[in-house]
Amino acid sequence: MLFYNHNELECEIIGVPKDLNQFIADISMILEKETGNWITVPDILWNSEENYRLFSKRNISIPKSIGNPIREVCTKHNLKFKVTHEVTGDDKRYAHRQKSKILIFGNEDVSPNDFYLKQPYVIAESFTAERIK
Repeated sequence: MLFYNHNELECEIIGVPKDLNQFIADISMILEKETGNWITVPDILWNSEENYRLFSKRNISIPKSIGNPIREVCTKHNLKFKVTHEVTGDDKRYAHRQKSKILIFGNEDVSPNDFYLKQPYVIAESFTAERIK
């Protein structure tokens, strides 16, 4: 479940949720369901109460595929969700190259295939390997 070839949305979330903990929990549940934890709350939002007290507008970048679920959570919490720009084509670096592959460094004991626990990775169109003697 990789999102590098998806178009990205640059968005604004305007307002302060009445129940910050429930808002963060709802966003977290959407991200877990839609991305399998490849994208987590701290990847897109500051989840500190002080940040929400000081700033009523946040700019986020998310894959287009999760735009509607995030919009629904914002609506539920009486926040305004506005798409300011859609990142497409060459702007996406490797994302627009459909044959791109990802090489994740880790093992299944640390992270099963359907989770991303922040292990290092490389994105390229092809990989080659040699045995070092």
